[in-house]
Amino acid sequence: ISPFSPDFIFELKFLKTYLNTYLATLLRIDFRKDHWILEGIQHYFIKKYLDEFYPNMKAFGKLADFKLLKGYKIINMPFTEQFLYNYLLMARKNLDQPIGMEKDQLIKFNEKIAGKFKAGLLLNYTASLMGEKVFESKIKDFMTINKEQEEVSREDFYNLFSTSNNSNFWLKNLVEKDEIIDLKIKHSKRNNDQIQIAITSSLEYPIPYTYGLYKNKKLVEIVKDTIIKNKKIKFDRRKYDYIELNPANLLPEWDNRNNFKKFNHNIFGNKPLKFTFFKDIENPKYNQIFFVPTAEFNLYDGILLGMKFNNRSVIDQPIGFNIVPNYSTKTNT
Repeated sequence: ISPFSPDFIFELKFLKTYLNTYLATLLRIDFRKDHWILEGIQHYFIKKYLDEFYPNMKAFGKLADFKLLKGYKIINMPFTEQFLYNYLLMARKNLDQPIGMEKDQLIKFNEKIAGKFKAGLLLNYTASLMGEKVFESKIKDFMTINKEQEEVSREDFYNLFSTSNNSNFWLKNLVEKDEIIDLKIKHSKRNNDQIQIAITSSLEYPIPYTYGLYKNKKLVEIVKDTIIKNKKIKFDRRKYDYIELNPANLLPEWDNRNNFKKFNHNIFGNKPLKFTFFKDIENPKYNQIFFVPTAEFNLYDGILLGMKFNNRSVIDQPIGFNIVPNYSTKTNT
């Protein structure tokens, strides 16, 4: 089924409306202050529904079947991966706001779109760390609290995710503070068959994270760990080809292009160059360069024929370049 088909659009809209009504009826939270709890639970189950019933759906449906479009990540990415990019649209413009803010203090795009997807990402990320069954049992416990208490606060929600070895304060901070989350592979050091990877975090407190280890482009192992600013991990580089932080893209990171590291470099370095016509969403496994032909005219130069090269993807980037060499038919330069 296509994501643009009327049947699917109706189905998804019905699911959103049903979940919103159901949760609004059951929850006894302050919806002005703790709206993110309802939105996060809603988007968690929407993603679960889509992953279960439409696991192979692409963001642009059958367009992914066209050979000319095979090289575009935006065309071929899974339908639910757009959750991250809807959040990044505002984050990269420095317009991100804490989802724990009161509803009337949020700018409209964050209130209606970006904030809801961020809440969903955080709960999906929490579920990936705890395990789906454990996470959903916690959600059931939260519903029970809502039946038993006249008023329920966000603290009741946080406390459900506290354990003896994993406090909830990282989740609380990501909800209530405007913080840039960025895990980064800083450098690697090889010693015979061993490789040591240095990972850094932009946060001042411990945060659980995951990384995937790959061999022959296949995921071999996913490891869960905790990082406090800096972390060093070692591998036998004969067993794996590369490492990727946050492989499921569930942690709402500000920049995932620094999450990828090959263990064996070739002449192109860690990431190969990829030339793409016009534009695409960013792909952390490549150094992307977008190109588009240009043509202009003026009396002095005559016709100017050129090519524009840049790194400006669909989502804003911190540093951008734009190179436009031209050839003048009148001056022959």
